[in-house]
Amino acid sequence: MSRLRGNPSMSGIRVATSDDELETLVRNVAMDKLLIIYFYLPWCGSCQKINPLVDAFADKYGQAAVFIRVNAEKCPGAAKKHHVSKVPIFMLFINRVKVDRVEGASPSELETKIRRNLAEIKVQQAGLNPPVAPMSHAVKMSDVSQFLNKQQCRCINDLVPTPFQAFLDGKKLVSGKGLGRMILVYAFREKMVITALKIKAPVYSGPKTLRFFVNLHKVLDFAVVSQMSCASELTLAETDLTGEHTVELRSGGLVGIENLQIFIPENMTKNRKTEIEFLTLIGAPMSLTTFANNDSSAIATTKSMSVSANAEDILGGAGPSKRATADAYI
Repeated sequence: MSRLRGNPSMSGIRVATSDDELETLVRNVAMDKLLIIYFYLPWCGSCQKINPLVDAFADKYGQAAVFIRVNAEKCPGAAKKHHVSKVPIFMLFINRVKVDRVEGASPSELETKIRRNLAEIKVQQAGLNPPVAPMSHAVKMSDVSQFLNKQQCRCINDLVPTPFQAFLDGKKLVSGKGLGRMILVYAFREKMVITALKIKAPVYSGPKTLRFFVNLHKVLDFAVVSQMSCASELTLAETDLTGEHTVELRSGGLVGIENLQIFIPENMTKNRKTEIEFLTLIGAPMSLTTFANNDSSAIATTKSMSVSANAEDILGGAGPSKRATADAYI
C-alpha cells in the first residue's frame, strides 16, 4: 500500500512530518473530498493495532476521501490546534470544516462516520442540502441569546420540566435520573443563521452527542426523536466541554432557523445524569447575512421531518415551561 508524502493521489495515505507539510497537504485537498486527519504516535500500541485498518480504509475510500497520517509529536502546532490530548484520534473535515471526530482504535465507528460524511457530500453535490455560503465580512458571529423568544424556550429531560430561564441566566442544567437524555428547545424572534456553539460541562457528565432538529411545528419527545433524521449532528470531545473554544456545526451551519431542538442522547461516561454549565449558540440574524435577499426554504440546511401526534406544539405554548478556535482549515 502506498505511503505518500507531499503530492496528493487518488488512493493511499499522505504522510505529514511537520506542521508546514500538513498545511500544504490540506491546502491541496479538493473541496469535494472528505478529509480525514489521523493523529498517531509510533510507539502507541492502539495506533499500531488500527494502522492496517486505516490503510485499508484509505484504499477503499480513496476515490472520495483523502487520509493524512500525522505524527503528533512532529506536528505540535496541529496537535494543539485540534486539541489532541490522546491518540489514536481521527478528525473528519468537509469543505475544510471539522464535522466529526473519532477517539481511540474503533474501526467500526471510524468507518461508520466516513460513510455517513461521504453520503453528506453526495447530498450537497446533488443540491439537496447545500452548504452554507460565506457570510458578509460585515457580519460578526456572536451569542444569539438576545434574539431568543424565551417564553417558548424549554428543556425536556427524563423526569420533570426544568426552568429554561434559569439555565439562560447561568444556572447549571441537570437532567432527570433516567438515562441522562435531554432535549433543549430554542425559539427565535426572527430567522437566524447558526454556525457554531460553545459549551461548558463536567467531563464525566457532559454531553457526548448533540443532534439538531430545525423548524419543526412540534416539540419532540423521547418516543420519536431517536427514530428521526436530524439536520446536523456533533460528536463532542472532552476538550470541547471546556467552554473555551468554538465548536463548528457541520457543513458550515444552519440557515433560516426559527426554532431549534437539540437532542442529547448520551453523555461522555453514560452517567445517569447529564450536566451542562452553559451552552451558547453562535450566529447572527439572517437579515444581516448574505442570505437576506434569498428564499430560506431554498437554502436552509434542513430536512422535512414528521413528528408524532403526542408531541407538544412549540408555538402554542402548551404545557409547563421547559428549558479556541474553530477546528477548520480556511
